[in-house]
Amino acid sequence: MTFLFNVLQMQFCEQHFTEVTPSRGQKVDYQTLSDANAAARDAIGEFDRRVFHPYEDHKKRENGDIFQEFIRKANI
Repeated sequence: MTFLFNVLQMQFCEQHFTEVTPSRGQKVDYQTLSDANAAARDAIGEFDRRVFHPYEDHKKRENGDIFQEFIRKANI
């Protein structure tokens, strides 16, 4: 999944920064790249929250929570 978001992030940069060239006296600043990176990471987090977490919760109910059993056995 991270690969997919990396590809999307690269496409975003290519689409938005193709006309930004040093020869025109323009440059991509760190803040813009940082904002794009943060947006991609937020999208990954949101996808995890909406897709992976419900799936994992379903599987825990279906198969039992192995981690809780580990905690109990380890007496943590």
